[in-house]
Amino acid sequence: SPPADCNGIFRGNELNEHEKTANYVHFEQTPLITNKRGRIDTGDLAPQLPVYHANDLSSPPTSLSKPSIEGHHAQAFLLSLAFFALWTPQNLLAPNLTQAAVEFGYGNDTVARDLYLGSNLALASSVLSLPFSGCIGFASDAVSSRKVLISLTALVGGLSAIGTAMANTYPQLIFARFVNGACMSGSVPVVFSLLSDWFDDEERNAASSGFTAMMGAGIILGQIF
Repeated sequence: SPPADCNGIFRGNELNEHEKTANYVHFEQTPLITNKRGRIDTGDLAPQLPVYHANDLSSPPTSLSKPSIEGHHAQAFLLSLAFFALWTPQNLLAPNLTQAAVEFGYGNDTVARDLYLGSNLALASSVLSLPFSGCIGFASDAVSSRKVLISLTALVGGLSAIGTAMANTYPQLIFARFVNGACMSGSVPVVFSLLSDWFDDEERNAASSGFTAMMGAGIILGQIF
């Protein structure tokens, strides 16, 4: 509730509609009036302050209320679809290692297949890409628009997934997986930062759970199809 000495004078009279719906406090100073001795009458210096009813003290001013989140549900739904698609390449090669080994010339060497297509690709996409993922996460607090940042992250991640499928050499393949892993991990802090901007405490847990489920669904369905 606004303090009496700053934003208004409390009395038992009812407020008019203008005073109840005012978002800002406006002060109107009356002209200075002197008394018969030429001194300023301080009783006329009191600004015309808005009046609050004692029963309305529990309701904060409109200007202090949280902005409306209407319309963010549609944006969150579209973002969840992008988040789902971004995580589909996570286990993309797991069911196709044998076919990829034949294409890259490791079909007759199971040790080389497991090393180059199993261990090294997982190392590049999950471990070596972490510094770049961290840079994307830090950027979510530095950029002016997180929407643009997540859009670029999803775009680069999608292009790297296409590059994984179109790679003709092993260096191209491991580079594509490296970039894809950075975008997948880096998208998480940006997405959850957007959720904290869009939803209040009561809805944020449900939204976070939904996005976590979409991430898991992308990982599962990505290796199936």
